[in-house]
Amino acid sequence: MRLALPHRPSASAKAGLPGSHKGGVQQPQLSARQVPAQLALAVVAVRHVRVARRCDPKGILTEIQQRARSGRLDPGWCRACLWRLSKGRADPRAILALVEVLEGSLSRLPPRDLSSIALAAARLDTQAGQGLRQLAEDSVQLLTSAGNPQDVANAAWALGRLSCGKPLVWALLKRQAFGDFGPVDLAQSLWSCAALRLSDQPLLSALLGALVCAELQPLGLSSVAWSMAALEVVHPLLDQLVVCASDCDCGPREASNLLWAFAKLGVLVAPLALQLRPTALRGQELANVAWAFAQVADASSDATAALQQLTEESLPQIKSLTPQELSNLCWAAASCSVASGPLLEAASSVDLKQSTTQDLARLAWAFARSSDCFDAAPFLRVCAARVEPEAMQPKDFADLMWAFAKVQLREAALCLGSGPRLAPFCGASELANLASALVKLSLSETEGALLQQLCIEATKKMHDFKPVELANFSYAMARASVGQECFAHVAREAKSKINYFTAHDLAYVAWSFATVGVVDQVLFDQIAQRSLSKLSDFTLQGLADLVWSYSILSIPHADLFRALRAHFSAQLDGWAGETESRAKLLARADFFRRVLWALSFSRSLTAGMVKQAQRAFLRIGGALDSWSSGTCVWPLTSKASPESLEPVEPGVVLELPEVLVVQKPPGWRVDTGSLEDSDFEEAPSSQRLLSTFLQARFLRRHHPILADPTHNCGFLHRLDVPGSGLIVSATSYATFWDLQLQLVTGHVAREYIALSHGWGDPQRMAARITWDRFGESRPSQAGAGKAAVTSVKVLGQHVAPEAKAVSLMGFRIQTGRRHQIRAQSAHTGHPIVCDGKYTAAASFFGDLQWCPRNFLHRCRLAFLRGDVEVEVWVNVPWDLSSVLEALQDRGHSAAREQLLQGSSSSWAEWQSRELLIKDRHGNIAPYVSGGLKWQDGSMQSDLPMARLAELFNVNYFIVSQVNPQAMLLTGGGVGSQKGPIYRLAQFLRREIKQYLLSMLEFWRGAGARHPWLRPVGNTIIGLVVQEYEGDVTIYNGRGLLEMPTLLQNPSEETLRKYTIASEWETWWHIPEIQNACAIEFVMDEICKELLADLRASEADKSGLARTPSLISRVVPPETGLKRLPSFHQEALRKELLGPTKGHETLRAGRQKAQGLHRRGSGGRLSSMRSMADMALMTGIPN
Repeated sequence: MRLALPHRPSASAKAGLPGSHKGGVQQPQLSARQVPAQLALAVVAVRHVRVARRCDPKGILTEIQQRARSGRLDPGWCRACLWRLSKGRADPRAILALVEVLEGSLSRLPPRDLSSIALAAARLDTQAGQGLRQLAEDSVQLLTSAGNPQDVANAAWALGRLSCGKPLVWALLKRQAFGDFGPVDLAQSLWSCAALRLSDQPLLSALLGALVCAELQPLGLSSVAWSMAALEVVHPLLDQLVVCASDCDCGPREASNLLWAFAKLGVLVAPLALQLRPTALRGQELANVAWAFAQVADASSDATAALQQLTEESLPQIKSLTPQELSNLCWAAASCSVASGPLLEAASSVDLKQSTTQDLARLAWAFARSSDCFDAAPFLRVCAARVEPEAMQPKDFADLMWAFAKVQLREAALCLGSGPRLAPFCGASELANLASALVKLSLSETEGALLQQLCIEATKKMHDFKPVELANFSYAMARASVGQECFAHVAREAKSKINYFTAHDLAYVAWSFATVGVVDQVLFDQIAQRSLSKLSDFTLQGLADLVWSYSILSIPHADLFRALRAHFSAQLDGWAGETESRAKLLARADFFRRVLWALSFSRSLTAGMVKQAQRAFLRIGGALDSWSSGTCVWPLTSKASPESLEPVEPGVVLELPEVLVVQKPPGWRVDTGSLEDSDFEEAPSSQRLLSTFLQARFLRRHHPILADPTHNCGFLHRLDVPGSGLIVSATSYATFWDLQLQLVTGHVAREYIALSHGWGDPQRMAARITWDRFGESRPSQAGAGKAAVTSVKVLGQHVAPEAKAVSLMGFRIQTGRRHQIRAQSAHTGHPIVCDGKYTAAASFFGDLQWCPRNFLHRCRLAFLRGDVEVEVWVNVPWDLSSVLEALQDRGHSAAREQLLQGSSSSWAEWQSRELLIKDRHGNIAPYVSGGLKWQDGSMQSDLPMARLAELFNVNYFIVSQVNPQAMLLTGGGVGSQKGPIYRLAQFLRREIKQYLLSMLEFWRGAGARHPWLRPVGNTIIGLVVQEYEGDVTIYNGRGLLEMPTLLQNPSEETLRKYTIASEWETWWHIPEIQNACAIEFVMDEICKELLADLRASEADKSGLARTPSLISRVVPPETGLKRLPSFHQEALRKELLGPTKGHETLRAGRQKAQGLHRRGSGGRLSSMRSMADMALMTGIPN
């Protein structure tokens, strides 16, 4: 998980900032007439200062009380005493007494005394509080009309230090002519603007312009650099400051302040950095320099090297550093990944008794960031014990939680009590880091409540989120499956800041929206455009997330997928793999797997890319097998005692070279070695882990993959703990990755038998599934989350004990989501029988009376080994068979009997078959190239509607090659078995409807004269034709006498015979339909011409040359219109009517093709007979 860094530490309030010089450094310029008066005032002031200096600060309160009793409390003396007290610690009572006297005497004091009072108030602010702030503001208010540049600069700096009086500073500086200001005065004035965030552009331009000509000392340089960084202004002065800093000769303190200030601007002054010696730096200076190097390390490799040297040479000083200085040094080293073991060892031995909560939080973050090279857990436990939750600030809370999440310490729960209190005060960075940390820690219900609160706060402050914070926050919310209501706000902010997103941010946001199932077309278009320009910046993980997101949401973006396919193909071709470590090799293999799945799911995967992936996975598996074949010592496996064996244990159904097919009993867990993928339905002991069974039977020393959690212990897929059925396991890495390639490209078939509540209908379920981390009863929820596709076939409808309606269902999953079948079945209203997680408690306990366990069984697996298709079928276990025997059939159903008899031949009737036709030579050929297959119940999702509408002028077309008994389910099939009265009624119905639609067509044509009629006509036509008319089904004409044979578990030979018969019937009727459709196309064009003639006026006909009619354009007069050639007749004579008796029987038994219906909005319905009649009326031969 990628997290944003916490806030950078700030330097000391006194380091590198102006105002440390005394008030009387620069004398004002006086005129000749002002000299006598000013001299007199100076003499009085000097006398007051001398008197004040003779007073001991501890005895000033006594002196004030004595002067007050004798009436000698002069304002000048009080001003001098206040200045004296600002040099160190003072009695607050003495300060308040002086403030009380000065408040009523400010109007009698000169400007210099007023500025001195403001400076003294700024320095004493922490000791006296609000009274001094008011005194300072009153003093500056009197200075707005008088005062020289030094007084004005000191007063402005004082208010900046006090963080008050922003309007006063603006009014004070706005009326000044900065040409008379000295360098220090200009630096102080600019610093006050930065401290008060005074961003008046004319004022700042005037100040910066005056500073261009000023000669700044090191102290002034750092002040100006810091001010420019705080105000975020760009000015040519910066280049001049860098040159001055490079040439100046300054001490360690000034150099550290300068480096710190320039780092705020993202600049590293190399000459200044080179002259520093770590041994000459004090604690605060060392921390400032380290922070400066860390700030510019991303843009300069020299800074990283300098920081590495600084941390190594500062080890002798570690124990002398204060907690604040130590935390800043460790933070800087950790943020640049240069924190070494010796540095952390030395820091962990420092006494933390005097550390504040802020220091502990920063140290914890630094140690956690460096946990890869140092065991940070003990130190973090100490920090957790010393933290005071009531003294914690939002940033400290976010840093601590991030640190605990990084090393997975459950001590984080101790700090969670401060979450609700601090959440309203968290900024964007804290909210993003907190959300990421809480999700990674998985602290159950407490985490869920706090995440909801963070989501509410983030919605209020979404405008302040940076791109990286938007990405991290949305990623955390998506992983936790909470806060979906805030994704609309995230999308709005992301769209406005998309040009600032990095490749990581784009991948995170796309993944988050795809995971929660939120589709924002505008946002994803912007992400695609931005990703195309930054494709080379994506990591393997980021690229896989991006492809997966667009595929799972079914968002077509041709340019992006074209670029992604080219980029991925280049990755497959250009990767050698010999020099990569095992970790990098596994990361790359997982990247390949995820991208291939996404491209396959979006139907963008090409055969060439699959071959490239096969070669890549072969190299990956070979490399892993070669590494694992070395000498290693494995612990001896103990043989289980007979009394410890389970009554029902797994069994190996099929054992092939490097492949096992295992039957899992209920109650056993397919452990993949990942805590995140665990089922948590039960807490099985180690004896009920399927991996332990395989390790004991096949000796893991011979098959290391069986004990490798990074490869799911060899298992290709999961199976829920309560369920039973087949599991594929690989015993070598090469085979594992070969099977993974088949799995992600859809070449591994996984099929289930289940008993569901209610009487279901055939359908294809595609409800999205999300995993509720905090749900105890129903962790998987359908309707949101990741896409999950399941094909369903109802095998039978039955009545269970207590008159409960149940259905025997067949499932085939195309995706492998957790609890996919169980969640989707419950979502559609047909939960699995005896499923305690997805049914009500009363229903579950009622099911237990007649069904011992969850009725879900994986009965079939199919995959490829080389060029051979391996298919494994197992019957339902004995406990489920007893449940099937107790059911009563609602109607005739052969599936239950076949399952009880242990026959698998009915499975062939479920499978899709390639749609075939006969060509003109009588050869069997695919109807559509590409190997597409269809089956009943998949019309709307699978059939190529555009192609069928073009060739046959119909919207739905099924050729029943696999299930000949399907003719009873179609209108034509039933109608063919009824009498002439029924067929006459159907004919009249079609003719009346045709007449009505023809009238509506002419009405719509009148829209040229009356435009309002056209939309009305379109609407009425759409209502008329929206009725479902039935499919055009071509079936073999053997009648109802053959139905018992088809329903009573037919053999493979019988099915093959009926399939061939259906293929012949398909070939027989296709040219007939094509000819009829060609006639209808011509009639459509003729009708259009007639309507155009109707709309033409008599003036147009007489004054303009007519366009040649359609008939004269399409068919030359000398040739005439002829019927399309019927190529099947010649083939029929030569091939079908040959000596083969079966062909003559097929021809004799052939029935007439049923009427051809067309369904569509605004279209016209016509039967084959009505089209023939129209052709005869227009003189076209039929």
